[in-house]
Amino acid sequence: MDEVRIKHMKEGSLKWSISAKKAIFLNTNEIELSDLEIFFPEKDLTLKSQSGFYNHSNQSFLITGKIKAQTNNFIINAENLSWDATKNQLSSNKKIEIVGNNFFIEGNELSASLDKARLNSNVKAIFK
Repeated sequence: MDEVRIKHMKEGSLKWSISAKKAIFLNTNEIELSDLEIFFPEKDLTLKSQSGFYNHSNQSFLITGKIKAQTNNFIINAENLSWDATKNQLSSNKKIEIVGNNFFIEGNELSASLDKARLNSNVKAIFK
C-alpha cells in the first residue's frame, strides 16, 4: 500500500500517528514501513526514518535506518529505536546522539519514558 496513515487514540486523545510512503503487510500483525514519520503529541516529538516495522497486536515499533527525532528543545540521531506502546518506553542498543542548544550527549543503550531518558554505556557529554 502507498501513502499509509495509522493513528492510535486513547480516551479520545491522539497518542501517536504514523505516516509512511509505503507499507507491506508481512502477516496479520506486522507491517513493514518505508520513509516513515511518527508523531508523539505528548512530547511534541517527530521521528523520521528510512524504514521500520509496526506490530499491530502489541502496538510496538522497531525503527531502523538513519533516524532523526526532533522536539523544540533537542534532536536525537540514532541507528535503531524500539517503541513499546504498552509501557510508553523508547529504547535502543546502538549509538545515540542527543543535540540541544547548549549540549551534546552521545552514548549507547538508551532507555526513555515520558519523563526521563538514560544512556547506559559509553556516555560522553559536552555542555556549553
